[in-house]
Amino acid sequence: MKRTPIALLGLIFLFVTACEKEKIVESGELPVNAQTFVTTHFSGETILQVKKEKDLLQKLQYEVILSNNYELEFKETGEIKKVDGNNKSIPESVITPPAILDYVTANFEDQVIYSWEKNTNDTYEIELANGLDLIFDKDGAFLRIDD
Repeated sequence: MKRTPIALLGLIFLFVTACEKEKIVESGELPVNAQTFVTTHFSGETILQVKKEKDLLQKLQYEVILSNNYELEFKETGEIKKVDGNNKSIPESVITPPAILDYVTANFEDQVIYSWEKNTNDTYEIELANGLDLIFDKDGAFLRIDD
């Protein structure tokens, strides 16, 4: 009787790990709109690595590392999810909706944006150089400072 729960846990573990897929792929395997995003906003940079990931709970996504050490995340469709400058300013051109940049410029004029992320709940999160995380709604209206 006691072996059944242990065996069941083992089978679940094997199933979950077998479903997780992480693979380094060529940059040409990125969806076209993801490739266009990179060339539009990071024209002077080279793609160093593309990781294609899929696991049991998430859809397919791509993680891209650029030559300037920026990290980008794209959905399966090639839509951008996240731009992380790794403690460096990211291009203003990637920050959407424009109201986010307007708010930061008006209220944090001495700060630069280190990362931008579109969350699954249709909110946006940005990180400023001073470490503050700001949350905005789908239209770019400021909601709150996140801890």
